[in-house]
Amino acid sequence: MARYTKSGTVNTVQEINSELEKIATAQDEFLTRNGETPNEMKDTLDMNSNRITNLPAPNSPNEPLRFIDAVGGIAFTVSTDEALVFDNIAEAKLADLSIGQSVRCNRYYNSGELVADLNFVVVAGGTGVDDGCTYHDLVNGNQVQLIHSGKINASQAGVLSGGLIDNTSAINSASESIREVEFDSGTYLIAGTLSIPSNTKFTGLGLVEFLGIMTAEAGGGFPNQMLTNSDFVGGNQNIYFENIKFNFAKGAFNYAIGVGLTTINSVYFENTDNITFNNCEFFDFVTNLDSTLSGKDILAFGVGQFVSCDRVSFNNVKSRNLREEGFAFYKCSQVSFNKWDADGTAVNTSSHAGFWYCDGVSVTNSKFVHTGGSVLNCCSRNVTYKNNTVNENTTQDGRGFDFGNEIDEEFFEIGNINVEGNTLNVSDYGVFIQPALEAAFNDIVDAINIENNRILVNTGSAGVCFGIRTLSSKALKIENNIISLSDSASGLGQCIIISLLPTTEINNESTNIQIQNNYMRGLTGISITNNVNSSINGLNILDNTFISQDKGALSSFSGSSVFFYIRNNTTAVDDFNVNNIRIQNNQCYNLGGGLIVTSLDAPTKISIVNLDVIENKAYGDAVGMDRAVSIDCGSLASDLKQVNFSGNTINDGSTITIIRCEKLVMDRNTGSWATTYTGRRISLSAFNGTCDITNNRFYNVSSSQNDINEATGTYEIVNVTGNCSINDVGTLVWGSNLPANTVLPN
Repeated sequence: MARYTKSGTVNTVQEINSELEKIATAQDEFLTRNGETPNEMKDTLDMNSNRITNLPAPNSPNEPLRFIDAVGGIAFTVSTDEALVFDNIAEAKLADLSIGQSVRCNRYYNSGELVADLNFVVVAGGTGVDDGCTYHDLVNGNQVQLIHSGKINASQAGVLSGGLIDNTSAINSASESIREVEFDSGTYLIAGTLSIPSNTKFTGLGLVEFLGIMTAEAGGGFPNQMLTNSDFVGGNQNIYFENIKFNFAKGAFNYAIGVGLTTINSVYFENTDNITFNNCEFFDFVTNLDSTLSGKDILAFGVGQFVSCDRVSFNNVKSRNLREEGFAFYKCSQVSFNKWDADGTAVNTSSHAGFWYCDGVSVTNSKFVHTGGSVLNCCSRNVTYKNNTVNENTTQDGRGFDFGNEIDEEFFEIGNINVEGNTLNVSDYGVFIQPALEAAFNDIVDAINIENNRILVNTGSAGVCFGIRTLSSKALKIENNIISLSDSASGLGQCIIISLLPTTEINNESTNIQIQNNYMRGLTGISITNNVNSSINGLNILDNTFISQDKGALSSFSGSSVFFYIRNNTTAVDDFNVNNIRIQNNQCYNLGGGLIVTSLDAPTKISIVNLDVIENKAYGDAVGMDRAVSIDCGSLASDLKQVNFSGNTINDGSTITIIRCEKLVMDRNTGSWATTYTGRRISLSAFNGTCDITNNRFYNVSSSQNDINEATGTYEIVNVTGNCSINDVGTLVWGSNLPANTVLPN
C-alpha cells in the first residue's frame, strides 16, 4: 500500500475531498476492487506465510484448524439454503458431490421417519471410517461427514423405534463415534450386545425402552448380554444412562443349561469406574419363557452383574420381576442405590441385590416388595442401609437384610455396618449378620449399628423367626428399634438373638455390645446362645421394653416368654464365658417364663462373671411366671461370680433360683408372688462364697415353704437383715436343712 501523507491543515470541504482522493489512490495501488493485479492471491499461504483454512486437506497436524475439521468440539450450523437436499442418505451417496459442499438429508433410510438435523459436509475419502453414523462413503470416492455439536439424536445414527428392527449395530456405532446420544420416546429392539465405551452418555427424551432379545450363541454358549462395557481388560470409565427402561423379556428363550451354569446376566460390567443409572427401569424374564430349562428352574437367572467396578450409582431407579439375585456386585467399591423401587412379587425374586467382598455400599430411601430369600445379601464392609421399606409376602420364606460370608471363597472381614431408619415387614427375620461359617476364617464382624428401625416379623419357616440376629461381633449397638413378632409366629420367636460362631478356632469372642431403648414384642426378648469355645465380654442391656406374646412352656422350649435368656447349646464340655453384663432399667410385661433364665445342654456349663441386674420391672402373665430368675451355670463350682441383683420389681413371679454363686448381693428388690405358686421365694444352692441379702420386700406370699433355702454348699452369709414377707411369717427365714458348716449372722 502506497504511503498516505496528510497535506497540512485541512479546513475547507474542498481540502477534505482532496485528501479522500489521495486515500483512494493509495488503496487502489494495494488491492484492486475485483481481486486482480497487482496483488492477486495465487498461493496457499496468507501474508504471514500460514496455510489458508478450508483447503481440501491439511498437510500436517500443526496447521490451523479447518472449518470442516471442527466436528464434535465446536458448535456450528450449516445454512440449509446453501445445502444440497436429498430424501435419504442412500440417495445422497449416489450423488457426485464435491469436497466442501453442504448436504442435508430428510431421513436416514429410504423410507422411515423424518430426521431433524441430518446435516453433512463432503470431505475427502478416507477422512474417517464409514460407521453408519459420523461418516458415509460416497460412490465417487469422497465421504460425507455428520455435523454435530458433540452429541446427537439416535435417529441421526439410523436408530429406529417401534420394536421391529434390531438397533444393536446402530447404537454401538453412535456410542463409539459420538459418545453422547439422545433417544426420542419409543421402543428400541436390541437383539445383540450394546458394548459401551468410556465417556458415554445415553439419555432418554420421554418414555424410552430398550427391549432385549435373549438368544443363545452358536454352539451353545451363554445368551447375549444386552448391556456391557467395551474393555474388560483395560477398563472403562464414565458411563451414564438416564431415563431408559431396560426390558429383557422379549421372545421365547429355550436354552439348554449345562452342568454348573447357574447365572445369565443381561447387564454385565467389569473393571469400570463411574457408572450411573439415573431414572432408569429394569425388567427381566417375564413373558414367553418356559418354566424350566432342561430341568433347571428359570430362577437361576439374574439381571445384572458388576465385577471389580468402582463408583456405581443407581438413582431413582425401578426394578420389576428380577430373577434370582437381581443385581450382583463382586469386589466393587462405592456402590450406591438411592430411591430404588423394587418389586419381585411376580417371579418370586430371591434377592434384589447381593454385595460380595465390596468396600462401600449404600442403599437409601428405597422400597422393596419381596417374596422369597433375603431382600439384600451383603458380604462387604462400610455398608449403610438407611430409610428403606421392605414389605414381604407373608406366605413365603422371606427375609430382610442378610450380612455374612456365605460364599466362603476367601477370608473377608466384614464390618462398619449401619442399618438405620428402615421399616421391615418380613417373614423369617429382619436383620441377620453372620461372618464366614468356615472355621479357618474366624472373621468376627466389627462395628455394627442397628438403630431406629421398625421390624415386624411374621410366621417364619419351620417356626423359626427373629427380629435381629448377629453372630460373633465386636462393637455391636442395637438402639431405639421397634421389634415385633406377630401372634402367628411360634417356636423360636426371638426379638434379638446373639449367637456365637460354630467354629473350633480359639478365642471366639464378642465384645462391647449395647442393647438399649428398644421396644420388643415376641416370645423371647434377648437371647444369647453359644457354640464352641466362645465368649461375650461387655454386654449392656438398658432401658428396653419387652412384652411377651404368650407364656408357652419352659419344658417344651427353654427361653419362651423370657426377657433375657442364656443358653450353652454345645454337646461337648466347653466353656461359655459371659463377662461384665449389665441389665438395668428394663420394663418387661406378660412374662410366663421369667426375667432371666439360663439353660444348659449337659454336660456343658456357663461361666458368668460380673452380672448386674438392677432396677428392672418384670410383670407376669395371668398365670404367673414359671421362674422369676433362674441362673444355673453348670456342674462345676465357682462358675457364677459377683452377681448384683438389686432394686428390681417382680410381680406375679415365682422363685428366684441362683446356683453356684461365689458372691451374691440381693438388695431392695420387691416382689408380688403369684398366688398359685407354692415354692420357695429365694432358692440358693451349691454356694461357695458370700451372700448379702438385705431390704427385700415380697408380697402376697401364701406358701408354707421356707422363704430362703440352702440345700448344699460351703459359704458365709454375711447379712440377712431387713427382709420382709407380707401375709406370711413376717420376716424372711432360712430353711431348716442348712449344712452344718453354715455361718449365720448374729
